[in-house]
Amino acid sequence: MAKPIKKVRRGASAVVFRMKKGEPEFLILHRIKRWTGWELLKGGRAGREAPISTLRRELKEEIGAETGRIIGIVEMPSKMRFRTPPEYVKKHRYTHMEFQSYLVEYRGKVSITDNDVEEHSGYKWASFEDSLKLLTYDSSKKQLKLAHSFIRKGRF
Repeated sequence: MAKPIKKVRRGASAVVFRMKKGEPEFLILHRIKRWTGWELLKGGRAGREAPISTLRRELKEEIGAETGRIIGIVEMPSKMRFRTPPEYVKKHRYTHMEFQSYLVEYRGKVSITDNDVEEHSGYKWASFEDSLKLLTYDSSKKQLKLAHSFIRKGRF
């Protein structure tokens, strides 16, 4: 019996943080589109868009990021990978998602209300420990842990 064909949607994900009183705070988004829970910023690429271009577009689309307030971006040696929900597979034919991961320091305002698509109902800046507790999926927790180690080791 032949194996089913794996169709992958590619994109970018980001652990967005800011420093407050010498400690990192992480931006987590409360998702309401297709499922409900807490997640990191992420999105699929448009056409043949490069991962860094996808990241910059998603920062603008999802949190209204002001370009001049992005302090730095570091590509992490990891990809967020997960299976897509059955209803997504039916509609888009993608069986898996694979997003290049980035660490982004951001010191601007966050706005989730200017989006064309109602994807998130809220956001919060949270400590590493609180973010780990709130994030819904292990793939997000894994990215957060890697990002936190980058910050702690001064690799940002």
